[in-house]
Amino acid sequence: MKILLYLSSLILITNVSSCKKVNDEYSYTDTTISYKKADWLEVSDKGTLGLLQFWYPVTNANGQEGGYFGHGSNGANPGFNYWLQAQALDVLVDAYNRTTLLSERVLYKNYIDKWYIGVQAKHNSTGNADDVRNFEDNYVDDMEWIGLAALRAYQATGDHKFYVLTQHMWESIFLDLRGYNESAPYYGGIFWLRSASGKNACSNGPGSLLCMKLYEHTGDEKYLTYAEKVYDWLRNNLFNSSTGAVYDNVVINAEGVANVQKVALSYNQGTFLGTALELYKVTGRQMYLDDAKLSANYTIGRKVKPESRVLQAEGEEQNQVFRGIFIRSFLELTRYEKLDEKSRSTYVDAMERFGQYIWQAGSATYNIDANNTCLMFSNVWDESPVSYEFSQQMTGCMLVDAVNQLNTAGFIKQSY
Repeated sequence: MKILLYLSSLILITNVSSCKKVNDEYSYTDTTISYKKADWLEVSDKGTLGLLQFWYPVTNANGQEGGYFGHGSNGANPGFNYWLQAQALDVLVDAYNRTTLLSERVLYKNYIDKWYIGVQAKHNSTGNADDVRNFEDNYVDDMEWIGLAALRAYQATGDHKFYVLTQHMWESIFLDLRGYNESAPYYGGIFWLRSASGKNACSNGPGSLLCMKLYEHTGDEKYLTYAEKVYDWLRNNLFNSSTGAVYDNVVINAEGVANVQKVALSYNQGTFLGTALELYKVTGRQMYLDDAKLSANYTIGRKVKPESRVLQAEGEEQNQVFRGIFIRSFLELTRYEKLDEKSRSTYVDAMERFGQYIWQAGSATYNIDANNTCLMFSNVWDESPVSYEFSQQMTGCMLVDAVNQLNTAGFIKQSY
């Protein structure tokens, strides 16, 4: 994953925030929109239908039909961005899990299967049409996301090839010194690039989360051990335990001087809190739950727009999906049964507000043909979309699906 670095402005924001007391409590006075009762299931389905407008068919060397999601504006660019395919698979799995109709499950399983063929056809490094090594990449975090999404696909559908893929991704990271490495000068953590680089939150957060998901699935202690090691390294090197900020990366030069890039992106806030929550569930250690809440509070307290209080955009193109990554972990924390009610109330309030804004102000109806429409989401959740983008569509899909899950579970009352 190549993060589009618009960091100068973010560094300024981060530094200013750290110089004065900032209220991390989620509150708002803006009344630009009035909440309306929504059919969040329909909103979610319409959003997923919008994402499918970015789907492109491709045929592999064996003549099998597959597909992938094109990266660009208004569905006109079939360009291939590898790590975003994992996020798109997650949205397909969301839709598969959400529906109760057999016909829709068959439809989404077909897309999931074609994804497996199509991504290999576009990202083929072996010359073989079907080989899990095709999913290997120089960007370690990309492999982590493929592993996480493939595990969800396996758990949803029972299709074993996705579990094989997850296992291969884990081995390519943790059994390869180009990924996880405890040698000097970093003494732990996961490299961002196999070709040598600094160590980033964007590789350590999803890496530790992948370990936890595999531990929960298998009960194999080795995954828990690695999860704790990576989390500890990330916490000790890139986490501000006073504010809850998760910094972007650290590079140590030849003289042993560490340079920490103190930028807090919602992507890293989300994977950090997600791992912390899973570690707390398994160990019961209070520090982990405290870390998860601190990361969540930082994000919804400091990374929101001043008036509407929705999560602010963090750039263009692939950066647009970062908030969706946060939303996934934020959902799990919000509905965790042992979360204190004060925090839950605050988090539900934030999630509902995010959803109401993107539904009422940050989306547009798109005519697919004479008989079918879908919803297209904006990168700026309180403003109408000025163009249709693959990454911003995924984030919108992740958000409204999360709101739908909270609504279905009875956390959102819709008493208005």
